[in-house]
Amino acid sequence: LEARDPLQRRSVIGELASRNVVFLSLAYFGLVASLNANTTWTPQIVRAFAGSANLSLIGVIAAIPAIIAAAAMPVWGLHSDRHDERPWHLVLPLLLAAVGWLLIVASDLASLQLLGLIAATTGNYCAMAMFWTIPASAAILSPGARPAGIALINSVGQVGAAISSPVVGALKDFTGSFTSGLLFVTAMLLVAAFFGAAAAQHVQTPGRQAVR
Repeated sequence: LEARDPLQRRSVIGELASRNVVFLSLAYFGLVASLNANTTWTPQIVRAFAGSANLSLIGVIAAIPAIIAAAAMPVWGLHSDRHDERPWHLVLPLLLAAVGWLLIVASDLASLQLLGLIAATTGNYCAMAMFWTIPASAAILSPGARPAGIALINSVGQVGAAISSPVVGALKDFTGSFTSGLLFVTAMLLVAAFFGAAAAQHVQTPGRQAVR
């Protein structure tokens, strides 16, 4: 058993500096950058495509993506558990969110922009629901290093949260639209998908480990 679990023989510092922890830190940076843009700028994005709608209606429209995301998260998590699969259940929502932001950028139709916002919000939150199952795996961090590893990953992610809204806001002020800011957020999601996939490929769910 010890020969099959090399993490047990590594120091905590060594685990924190490992490839997978670095990759997950970068992935979480990108995911949280998108999440923060989502929560901060959704009302303004809705106001931009809703035209002359009053503030009450804008608030109702802005709540639609969050309601759908809240319903989708447990369904996506249950689907992941039933199929004993984590990597694609992390990567696909990240890509869905990226497509959602691009749809907002590419379309002038309010209905398509709302659809893009729904996709971005649902993808962001379903990815978040899956993300922490990856560093919690023994393939990534040993039990002794897990608290420090999760804290490190979370700290890097908070940097993404701190810079995301100012970057999107500055780009909007500079260009007069959300296009460049949302392209920045899309790029962050692609970074998250790439590094998340690279780290998550080493993760096995308890069901698959039991089979072996």
